Amino acid sequence: MLLNAKAALNWLNGEQPNLNEARQAIADIIESGKVARDLINMIDSSRPTEASHKRPVDINSAILTAVRLSWGVTRREGVSLKTDLGANLPIVTGDSIQLQQVLLNLIRYAAEAMCDTVDQPREILVATELVRDGVLVAVRDRGPGLDPASADRLFEPVYGANPGDISSGLAICRSIIEAHDGHLCAVANSPHGTVVQFVLPTKCARRALPPRSLLGATANMDAGKASADT
Repeated sequence: MLLNAKAALNWLNGEQPNLNEARQAIADIIESGKVARDLINMIDSSRPTEASHKRPVDINSAILTAVRLSWGVTRREGVSLKTDLGANLPIVTGDSIQLQQVLLNLIRYAAEAMCDTVDQPREILVATELVRDGVLVAVRDRGPGLDPASADRLFEPVYGANPGDISSGLAICRSIIEAHDGHLCAVANSPHGTVVQFVLPTKCARRALPPRSLLGATANMDAGKASADT
């Protein structure tokens, strides 16, 4: 929210104020405030990671909201954020605020993972597709990659989060997804980077999952069509 506020001031204080950009930044602040409010209510509840407010969720719409709210982070890190969203995906059942918080965190972690990347494009691709067990959501970056020896430790409360940031780290992301009867994991991206991905179950999923990993042992960011560059 702070980044969006500063951006709004910059748009307004320029030699030629850009009112449209300023309005969009302020709208993003409002949306971020709503997400933060609902997240705080979730954390304050007696069972903060339980998906207790399950409703029909259009996962692609939730992703587009998270992408828009991530504008400040991706701009700060010089990252191109793209989407490749499957068409006609079935509706999932869940808590849209919790799922958006997972997506916001995964996008932020992906952007921060590329802070030292200078020899290749800084890109994040958020993709969805229908698989056998449900709707697959994958966040792919082109960072330094995943150390196989530490893959499982990424989701431990302290290892996967910065000091003072445990409540919004990968551990709570995994807890939220598990509360939605899904599973969150990380695999290597090909040729560079990491894919953090999860599947949300639906009643009408029909495509078969590849063996072993949700997207195989590695995932190729260059495969498929990337759209909605933000």
